[in-house]
Amino acid sequence: MSNFLGLAILSGACVRPKHIGSLLHNTEQVSFIERPFSPYQFEIFKSSQSVGEDIDLRERYPAAFLDKLLDLDGSMRAFSYGRGDDPRALRLIIQDARILKVIVFPKRTAFLPEADREFYGEVSYQLSCSGQTAFWVAEDESECPSIRSGLKRWILGRDTGGDRTELSLLPSYSDDPHLCEMNRSDGAASRFVSYFPADFEAGPSVSISKVIGGSFGRGVLFSPIRYSMDLEVKRWMERDPSSKNFNSTRELRLWKAAHVGHKSFTVIRHPVLRSWLAYLDLVNGPYGKLRGILRNRFSLNLSPSIGDEEECDKLHHNEQFIGFLKFLNRNLHGQTSVATRQGWSSQINIVSAYSRKMNIDMVLREWEIPKYRAEIESFMHCSLPTPDLQEIPDGINTREVHRLVQAAYWKDYIHFGIDFVK
Repeated sequence: MSNFLGLAILSGACVRPKHIGSLLHNTEQVSFIERPFSPYQFEIFKSSQSVGEDIDLRERYPAAFLDKLLDLDGSMRAFSYGRGDDPRALRLIIQDARILKVIVFPKRTAFLPEADREFYGEVSYQLSCSGQTAFWVAEDESECPSIRSGLKRWILGRDTGGDRTELSLLPSYSDDPHLCEMNRSDGAASRFVSYFPADFEAGPSVSISKVIGGSFGRGVLFSPIRYSMDLEVKRWMERDPSSKNFNSTRELRLWKAAHVGHKSFTVIRHPVLRSWLAYLDLVNGPYGKLRGILRNRFSLNLSPSIGDEEECDKLHHNEQFIGFLKFLNRNLHGQTSVATRQGWSSQINIVSAYSRKMNIDMVLREWEIPKYRAEIESFMHCSLPTPDLQEIPDGINTREVHRLVQAAYWKDYIHFGIDFVK
């Protein structure tokens, strides 16, 4: 048996590593649990008499929960982790050298969703930074007897006599006074110093297929942000019969080459109004499982009867929305087990994600479109329709709501020059 304490199977959302799971179930000295860090996993340890305590520990202290997961005498703990599980746990799993990593990926990576592609890239990058490696296996190849046998030998460490080889990432040069001083400084540093720079809000995944191209003027590209005038601008773009979405970056490049002098833009919305619309969609939309998680784990009172903006001044509406904003503040700062959804991700992160795939010439503020309409039309070489602007409902336009939104979306306020309410 190897000296590793655990085995993590990492996979994207479109991959189901069932064959490796069945292999681990039938392997002696290995105890397998499926996706213990999923917020939808309510029964973690089958034999545990304190399921509620386990879930509470997972939510509050993921590092302590991981230690409990690996604390298994006489056998190795194996578990799976899929994209969409607790984002705090992924960094802990990758940085923990006591855990073997098996990465399962689909064979046809050309059709891999953009979010899964970024997930595998981030896992590979973090493993390289920490000096570790992983066993990469395609989903369909996990049925191959030779690969299953090799994976089993790699897990149990039989070819190496069960010993784990320790590698020194940074060799010590005792003759170099500068390196000696660096080593003394590192040794005196607090153990709470993070090895990787802290970026708590995970970058959202944006798809090129959401971008709309139209032949207005010399060509216009619109990169939508959910709950930020995306539906209004889409209706305007669809007035052009030649408007289209793009299935690949190659198709987007060909469109750009055919429309010399094209312009691209996106529209942001005031964070208070956008968070209110995201809240209404969460309460009234087809998100029953997510509402159950937020209700049971975070004590959010999400009544499905809300939906009329004219009634948002009622007391219980304000209380529910304020509770949602407090949850958003924790979620955007990496303090919850629920992954950040694109609908309530900060707009600057979405714009940055688009910028990694294409250039955005103009970022329009919804509330400034009437004021700078002439300049915008001149820049884009086309005329704009009269915008149907939404305003913040009076019932939520309070100082308390503004302060909670500012605490959650402070990056949007700073990067887009939005006034802070004192």
